[in-house]
Amino acid sequence: MLLKNIISVVVASLISGLATFLMAIFFSVSPRHWYYSVIFWAVLCFAFNYICVKRLKSSLFNHILLYGYSFKMVLAMMGIFVYYLFDSAGYKHFAFHFLAHYFVFTIIEIMFLVKLVKSVRPA
Repeated sequence: MLLKNIISVVVASLISGLATFLMAIFFSVSPRHWYYSVIFWAVLCFAFNYICVKRLKSSLFNHILLYGYSFKMVLAMMGIFVYYLFDSAGYKHFAFHFLAHYFVFTIIEIMFLVKLVKSVRPA
């Protein structure tokens, strides 16, 4: 499971990087520090998936998912605010990329967790 977790994080990172590259080409929107966003979400996604794998058979699994995604959204808003404090001129472009990366990582993460739950709890 650890390998699948790593693969899902790497795939999400590559898709996020590609999305940033395409946005830079087609929309001329490229923040200077977009890679901070990818690193932030990769680390957070890996940690969250790891916790979910360890607690999969727990009765609190649904609560972990609910609170985990709520916590990630709060961290997203805090991340954008912290970036605003350091670079108020370019934070709008960064926020756009940051939230786009959030959606990419969340979709890949949900796909990973659905496969994980189906492998343990057959339908």
